Amino acid sequence: MAVGIHELLVKTKVLPVKRPVVNQLIRSSSSVASNYRAATRSRSDAEFYSKMCIVVEEMDETQFWLDYLERIQS
Repeated sequence: MAVGIHELLVKTKVLPVKRPVVNQLIRSSSSVASNYRAATRSRSDAEFYSKMCIVVEEMDETQFWLDYLERIQS
C-alpha cells in the first residue's frame, strides 16, 4: 500500500497548499506497512491482535486522506 501511494503521489501534481494532506497520507500509509510487519513478528496472539488493530486504524486513516485529497483535487 505505501509503495502504491508513493507512486500515485509522484504522478500527481500537488500544490503547496495540499502538501500537509499529502504528508499525512504518506505517514498513514507507511504506518500500515510498518505495523503489519511488526504484527507478523509478534510474540503472542495478543500482541498480533493489538498490532493488527493499529493496522486497521491506519488503513482507515489512509482511506480518509485519499478521499479528502480526491475531493480537494476537483
